[in-house]
Amino acid sequence: MPVFTRSSFSAFFIRFIAGFMGQFSGFSTIRVIVFLALLNCSAAFAQGNFFSIASGNWGNAATWTLNSGTDADGIPDADDNVVVRGSFTVTINANHAASTLTVGGTTGSAPFNFDGTLVFGGAFSLNVSGALIVGGAGNTARDGTLTF
Repeated sequence: MPVFTRSSFSAFFIRFIAGFMGQFSGFSTIRVIVFLALLNCSAAFAQGNFFSIASGNWGNAATWTLNSGTDADGIPDADDNVVVRGSFTVTINANHAASTLTVGGTTGSAPFNFDGTLVFGGAFSLNVSGALIVGGAGNTARDGTLTF
């Protein structure tokens, strides 16, 4: 049985798919390679990691910076990780969602590794489907506040 490295397997797989698809009219090797590359990229960049950079409403892009990943509107959505930090107050003034939420700074993120405050400005909801950390990740000396 042949032994494949990751790069040799990728090359083999692309040649195999291109050869297979070449059996059908209208397909070319370039089209198959572009399709596989786009398929891989869409999965890798679906989630954004947001940090607060100012006090403001959750739905205002000026409240956030996108640290990594991609996002179309600059506002955290259901598939994004969110950190409220830097002594900033983020107000929930509409229904929103996030994948994970940390209220309080994160280790090694100075100068914005101070308290964070999340305030609900009405009868709105924030649906967090994953982890909710209050007080900062990795350091219990930092405070985070949720105000309902």
